[in-house]
Amino acid sequence: MDRYLLKKKSSSTKTPLATLSERKGSGLLSVDTSTSTVAIEYDKETPSTEFAGVKELLDKIQEIRNGGGGELCVKHVTPADFSRIIKARSEDDKYRLFFSAAHRLLIVTVPSHPHERATAMIDCRINDATRDMGLRSEIWNERSATFTNTTEHPYAGSSEGDATFTPVLPNRDVRTWPSLVVEVGYTESMAHLRTKADWWLVTSGFEVKVVLLVKLNAPHGHIRIETWKGVSDERPGATMTRVHETASCHPDCIHTVTVSRRPGVSSNDNARVDPNSYTVASGTLRVGFAELFLREPRSGEYDIVFDEEFLKDLAARTWR
Repeated sequence: MDRYLLKKKSSSTKTPLATLSERKGSGLLSVDTSTSTVAIEYDKETPSTEFAGVKELLDKIQEIRNGGGGELCVKHVTPADFSRIIKARSEDDKYRLFFSAAHRLLIVTVPSHPHERATAMIDCRINDATRDMGLRSEIWNERSATFTNTTEHPYAGSSEGDATFTPVLPNRDVRTWPSLVVEVGYTESMAHLRTKADWWLVTSGFEVKVVLLVKLNAPHGHIRIETWKGVSDERPGATMTRVHETASCHPDCIHTVTVSRRPGVSSNDNARVDPNSYTVASGTLRVGFAELFLREPRSGEYDIVFDEEFLKDLAARTWR
């Protein structure tokens, strides 16, 4: 099997995921993954191709667009190739790019209608909650803005999430990274989505606090949502510097919610647009206030909760 996707080794050989050192004034962290527990391998689910040139890639992207959207994994893309792809990209192009320099991996996302509906629902829920708390001025909704790490280490690369939220700090300084990222996959595999979660968390030095992965399963009308965070290997209460604390973290899925279409309801059945045609496993989805705004909540401020009613509505609207 080709080796590209991020995959943890067994815990019996566990070593720190990365050693990080501050780059003064840049806001970025330089990551040495020589002690990483991460290996790379391709999966076979996401449509893939070998990079054969910019024109050929743009033609394939157009084919995906003509087919209603989806994802494409492009193998063996060098940083120089990626630069040429960016230069050839039109401002009107709506596709999103994820690039890992060390892995020579490019994932192109041409949003489908279900992809955009799911993204919009989650985006609106977060916007509504921040508005209701009177905090619209304390958060930037940067949607699919490009975030890039150009440092020369194995996690150098670039990514455009489906939705990104960046808090406005008290001193009005601009953060390098968002605190919350949403990544949606339609034809993209769950494994590739997890690759993106790993990239966001590790490359940002865990300044990205939460990554929500939303995997759409069109044949069955199911939606799987995973919450990924940086999890510390240190014992609770241990005193650590920020760099030490960051170096001791590793990405992990801490919660999974599945929204399933009830048996007997097909993709052509009008009942598919009824929220009651769906069931939710593992309860509600939650984004912590402190993780999003990077401060503790005050009176009237609270975690953002995606309850079962919302999740059923999410499925009904996504698959309409």
